[in-house]
Amino acid sequence: MNPGLIGADLETLSGCQDTLNRAESTLILLADLFTALPKHHTIFDSNEARHGMFLQLTGLANLMAAISDRLQRE
Repeated sequence: MNPGLIGADLETLSGCQDTLNRAESTLILLADLFTALPKHHTIFDSNEARHGMFLQLTGLANLMAAISDRLQRE
């Protein structure tokens, strides 16, 4: 899980909004990895890097699912 999203407050709507804003920032950061020319990127050349990206994206997906579940209770 992304360290910036640990301890997310999903009990209040403002907490959900803050958590979504941090998730958005994380996704923008990850998207920026794909803007340079491939010859300048070696980030996904290792199994560890690919696994790390998998963990980041899975963590964000799980977080969004938790927020969705929380908002359905409203």
